[in-house]
Amino acid sequence: MDNKESLVSVIVPVYNAEKYIKYTLDSIINQTYRNLEILCVNDCSSDNSFEILKDYEKKDDRIKVLNNKVNSGVAITRNNALKMAKGKFIAFIDADDIWHLDKLEKQIKFMLDNSFKLTYTSVQFINNNGIPTGSSFIVPKEVTYKELLKQNIITLSSSVVSKEILKDKTFHNDELHEDFIFWLELLRDEVEKAHALEEILVDYRLTEGSKSRNKFKSLKMTYKTYKHFRINFIKRYYYLFHYIIRGLRKYKSKKGNS
Repeated sequence: MDNKESLVSVIVPVYNAEKYIKYTLDSIINQTYRNLEILCVNDCSSDNSFEILKDYEKKDDRIKVLNNKVNSGVAITRNNALKMAKGKFIAFIDADDIWHLDKLEKQIKFMLDNSFKLTYTSVQFINNNGIPTGSSFIVPKEVTYKELLKQNIITLSSSVVSKEILKDKTFHNDELHEDFIFWLELLRDEVEKAHALEEILVDYRLTEGSKSRNKFKSLKMTYKTYKHFRINFIKRYYYLFHYIIRGLRKYKSKKGNS
């Protein structure tokens, strides 16, 4: 593996994450895959998140801390990091999730060996205290644009994308499912399929007030996403029906399959 060719830019948007950010950063800097630049963007946090980030920046020269001038939301925050990213691959992680230590090593090898451009993994759910809930989401091995419309199976913190296919793609505003739209646009415009490592390599934290926990808000945002893609009225409800059924299965079963 040519490390120069395979630099991975890790993007971490941070807003009032002092309770969890150390666990997230530890899971990144201790990855068995070492060739990283870690772009942490503080979105005007009012807690001690920025101070924690600066402490980590002193300890590990792969970490670069950026600071938004105004509170901008997670979409713009990720976009600000994307502008700075130099890696061949871009990996995303939210500031309360945790990577298993060999996550990137396995995923980058998977991508290089198969010439895949967009990949994701299975996840297990943890609670506020980092304890597994006993529920996991085991993903299908691949997904197309039309299949993704039925359920967003690409958990952001499990994703890695080849920078060459990003082109002018950015995250949309936070009033929509910004990552859902991002994946859909990539699948519509750049790649035919996204591919999965079906192994659980991410601990996904279910926090109170998160979009994934607020089902009614999530449903409204999903409907707006279909409107954004100009999907006709009948098909919107077809996809929404699948989204509801699969979403219930995802969070309530021991092993959620799409």
